[in-house]
Amino acid sequence: MWIRSGRRVLPLVAIATLLPSTAAPQGLRQQIIGTWIPVTQYVDQDGKRLEPFGSHPKGIVVYDGDGHFVLVLQKESRCPSSLLAIA
Repeated sequence: MWIRSGRRVLPLVAIATLLPSTAAPQGLRQQIIGTWIPVTQYVDQDGKRLEPFGSHPKGIVVYDGDGHFVLVLQKESRCPSSLLAIA
């Protein structure tokens, strides 16, 4: 699930289904454009819910007007880069 500006929530399945389709209403397509923050991410594998990024993933997804997107996700518990040793 994704949330934008703290007020809109759309399931990932609905977004993934609508963007590639040219038959999607232009109004809805325009509403999806922008930057979103993930609330949850999971995979249903053989009826089993898997959360590869944990129950509270951190990240961002950006959709543009041409149907392109970029998605960056990481586990909530990931170590900040400032704590990593640079060799």
